[in-house]
Amino acid sequence: MKKSLSIIALLLVAVMLLVSCGGGDKPVETADPGTETTEAGEADPGTETDAPEEVDPEVEEPGEPVTLRLAVTQSVTTFNPNTAEHAVEYENQKWVNANLYKRIYDEELQDGRWEPEAADGEPIDVNGDGKTWNVNLKQDIFFEDGTPIDANVVEYSMKMALDPKLASRNSSIGGLLENGDAYLTGEVENWEDVGCKVVDEFTIQFILDDSYVPYNAGALMLDLNHVGAGLVHPEMFESCFNEDRSENTYGTTVDRFVAGGAYTVSNYIDGQYLELTKREEGNSLIDY
Repeated sequence: MKKSLSIIALLLVAVMLLVSCGGGDKPVETADPGTETTEAGEADPGTETDAPEEVDPEVEEPGEPVTLRLAVTQSVTTFNPNTAEHAVEYENQKWVNANLYKRIYDEELQDGRWEPEAADGEPIDVNGDGKTWNVNLKQDIFFEDGTPIDANVVEYSMKMALDPKLASRNSSIGGLLENGDAYLTGEVENWEDVGCKVVDEFTIQFILDDSYVPYNAGALMLDLNHVGAGLVHPEMFESCFNEDRSENTYGTTVDRFVAGGAYTVSNYIDGQYLELTKREEGNSLIDY
C-alpha cells in the first residue's frame, strides 16, 4: 500500500500532515442489478441471482488519500541530525534521514521492533567477544539526488558527528566507539584511531570502547538508531562549512539539504510550513 507523509508547521506551531492511501475490498455483487429484492436487500426467491464474486482478502485497492493533521508546539529549524534540539526535530529526522537501524511499531506484536534501514541484516559479532561488529549495507539505497548510501557515507557521517570543531550536541555515539570521545574532545587527533572503519564498499565496522564490551546486537542497533547517527550527504555537508570549519549550515534550508530517508522535504517555510513526501524511487528503506 503506497503511503505519503506531509508535515506542516503553522505560524509558531508545527503541524504534521500524514497522507496515506487507504484501500478497501472490492464490493461483492449478491444479486443481478436488474433483479427485484425484498426487504434488507435479499433477492426475491423466484428470481435467479449471480454467484458472489470471489475477493482476495489480501489485496487492497488504493482509495482516496486520508489526511491527518497534528498540531505541535515547536517548529522544525534544521534537518541536520547533529544539530536537532527538541522532540519535534528528533521525530522529523527519522523521516528524512536514514539510519542503519530504526525502531518501528509492530501492529501484530503491539510493541516496537528493530528494523534494518540502511543496514542489510543485524550487526555481526566478528570475533565473538562483543567488541568488533560489522554491519552490511543494502546495495540499492540512495540519497534523493541519486548518490549511493555506502560505507564511506556511514564513516563520513560518524566523523562529522564527532568533529571536535562542530561539537555536535547529538554525539553520544562517540562514547560507544573506541577513542570516539577522545576524538571529540581533541585528545586523539587522527580519525584512523577511532573505532569506525570501512571494510569494503558496503560493509562498515565498529570497534567498541572496552567499557561497552561485551556488547550485543540489540544494544548496538539501539545506539545506531540515535538521531546523531543519522546519515548526511557528504558533498552537500562539505559545501556548508564556513572557512575555518567551525560551523556548518547543512539542513538549515531545503537548498542545503539532501534527504536520505524514506521521505523528502517537498515544501518548507521556516516557522510556518513543512511538507514531507514519500520517496517512491531509488530506495528500499523502511515503508512507513
